[in-house]
Amino acid sequence: MKKILLLFFLACALYTAKAQVFCDTVITFSRTATPANGTKIKTNLPFSNGVAMPTIIIEGYNFGSGEPIGLIIDYYVYDDTINGNSLVSSFGAYTPPIYLANEGGKVVIFMDSKDYYQRFAIRAFARGLTADVPISYQGWSVVDEAILPTATKKTLLNYRNRFSGTVLFPGNGVWNQSGRVGINNTSPRAPLDVVATATDTANGIKLAAVLGNAYNEWTTFGAPTGGRIRGSNEGYLVLETNPAGTDNKMYINTASKGNIIMATGGGSVGIGTVNPGACKLAVEGLLGARKIKVTQSSTWADYVFHDDYTVMPLYETEKFIKANKHLPGIPTAKEVAENGYDVGEMNRLLLEKVEEMTLHLIRMQKKIDELESKLQARP
Repeated sequence: MKKILLLFFLACALYTAKAQVFCDTVITFSRTATPANGTKIKTNLPFSNGVAMPTIIIEGYNFGSGEPIGLIIDYYVYDDTINGNSLVSSFGAYTPPIYLANEGGKVVIFMDSKDYYQRFAIRAFARGLTADVPISYQGWSVVDEAILPTATKKTLLNYRNRFSGTVLFPGNGVWNQSGRVGINNTSPRAPLDVVATATDTANGIKLAAVLGNAYNEWTTFGAPTGGRIRGSNEGYLVLETNPAGTDNKMYINTASKGNIIMATGGGSVGIGTVNPGACKLAVEGLLGARKIKVTQSSTWADYVFHDDYTVMPLYETEKFIKANKHLPGIPTAKEVAENGYDVGEMNRLLLEKVEEMTLHLIRMQKKIDELESKLQARP
């Protein structure tokens, strides 16, 4: 009878040990140097399907970044990989990238951060699975070591935090249950409602905004006479200086050598006009430039000097001019008035006429020289 009772109590003890673990201090760690690789926590938890679903809590202080450490890690191995519901939550300010991996059949936790002077303690809770036994939470170590190249199933954990109530910001701000954020006000009227005051401007914050009106979303920078960004649900966006301002010039990329890219989606640019038509750049008014370079895709006019090119005789050119009142191959005044002209193409046509005229002059000079020779040969 005594043996039976002993076996019964032993079985109960083994079941209890298997079913639940709460470890107030798995390991403590402190480092005063800057790590070369990061922080790797080598656990004694087996990387096996369905044997453990622990809650691992890391608490401490990261002096290098001046951030409290508060991390809760939950994971589960299923189908030989880290399950998609494995996550990390933060109740501190330290949120480094955290990876789990399989090194030699054991789970390792790697915090990809190289901050100076770090200290923390780890506690854990687990219940109900076969690896939820005290030995799984013994023999842990913390090392300055990257995840080994031979490790498998390396997985970056996603952070997730959720608030069911209202989050109040320091001063006068809120993130409410509807998902709206108010800065300098506690009753946001839109997903982001920022209200500026005179003290904001004095402190260098140049923003006053109410976003969310379906027909006239707007943001004003600085005082009411500051620059504005406006748009609507129809899709337009207006970036403008304020005509009421004392200096309403617009500056774009004046301190950087970076390129300004516009209208790459197929649109056009209009200056002084809202109807650029088929032009990629339409300017209504005078366009001034020191230099203009036209990249001509058509053949340049040097073909006039090729042997197979036929120059129209001058008498035929005269007949054409009398009949049409313009040079052959050149657009008429009416065509230019209605359709404009291509600068590069017009330069080609004008050069063609200059080269044809040059050939005429060369031929005429030869005839003049020939006549002079004949006259000089007479007795």
